[in-house]
Amino acid sequence: MKYSTCAAWILAGLLAAGPFAVVRAAPQPAAATEETAQEPSSGGVPQEAPVRIASIHDAPLTEEDFRLGGLRLGMSAEEAAAAEGMPQKTEHGSVYDESQWDGITVRFVQENAYAYAARDDLDIPDRFPSAGASVISAERKGIASARGITTGDSRENVVRSYGRPSQIYWDGPAQKCYFVYQMGSQQLVFTISKDHVQSMQLAFAGAWLPAVEPEILPAGRRFSDEEFMIAGYAVGQVFQEHSWLVWEKKAVNPEEEIWYYPGFGVRMDAKSHVISSLFVTDGAMTTRRGVSVGDQLSTLEFLYGEPQKLEMNLAAPHPQSAYIYFSEDRKTALVFYINETEKVIYNIVSMKNPQIPAPLQPALDRIRSVRAKNLEGTL
Repeated sequence: MKYSTCAAWILAGLLAAGPFAVVRAAPQPAAATEETAQEPSSGGVPQEAPVRIASIHDAPLTEEDFRLGGLRLGMSAEEAAAAEGMPQKTEHGSVYDESQWDGITVRFVQENAYAYAARDDLDIPDRFPSAGASVISAERKGIASARGITTGDSRENVVRSYGRPSQIYWDGPAQKCYFVYQMGSQQLVFTISKDHVQSMQLAFAGAWLPAVEPEILPAGRRFSDEEFMIAGYAVGQVFQEHSWLVWEKKAVNPEEEIWYYPGFGVRMDAKSHVISSLFVTDGAMTTRRGVSVGDQLSTLEFLYGEPQKLEMNLAAPHPQSAYIYFSEDRKTALVFYINETEKVIYNIVSMKNPQIPAPLQPALDRIRSVRAKNLEGTL
């Protein structure tokens, strides 16, 4: 790939600038178990776990991608039993039947309910795309998606196999993310917990998660404004903590504060709490396209394409680079710092473009200069 490069390393060290005092860590709800206390490697994968990096699959989604093992949406209970054997348990309702196998749950729309809801002469708010299986949930490791993803796989393998998600929903209180891939009325959802696939779901759009409206950008525009948000926050807005968030630690100095949460951090003005930068700290948080710290450089290039600016620091013991992407007005930059030796992402920051000065900065500098001279005259 051909990138425009710049020798100056103007962005390095921005997060660490200034002397900060670390404030007490927030109280933890419970002591870590042996499993959760293990030291993670980059990307949040336990060190003893074998690392499988999936090949990049850049083909568009097809009907074949919307199946889990031998199960697909719309299939009848009889067809599901032929694929998985007789269910261990089935519960019957007035509209839905739910069958369970080992690690698999399928909700079926009854034939009579579908036929009744489809009548044109009745004003019924609930419509079903079809009778048969409407939601399929798989938690058993033995069942795989069409592109080979199974429970326990890494989040990065999901995006390497399926590309950019149609939508990512973050369930902050539960510390989970839902990576949604939608084609037409069908959704394939990967539930991500601790940077790994906890379960997989097939569902008709709206049956489990809301239908995703396709993103349409004007010609020539590469990124939406939401691309530069992290954890629902944007650079320049006043920080307001979500009611269910619990900060882990804070770092403060007279001018700025950094608040750390699971997977991300927020840097803000100490007085106004206006956000100056946001950063991803581990796999508990991702960008809008599903990229996180510890991911391969090839994953970044696959999901974001060529950087709009590339900066390199060859003077460090280990060569580093910064892949930079800009908002449409170029006021905000999304920066991925790369360890060039290992070709992995070690930091992700959304920040104000440092090359665009604030419009009031010259006036503020003059005021500071006058105040400094006045103070000198009073000594």
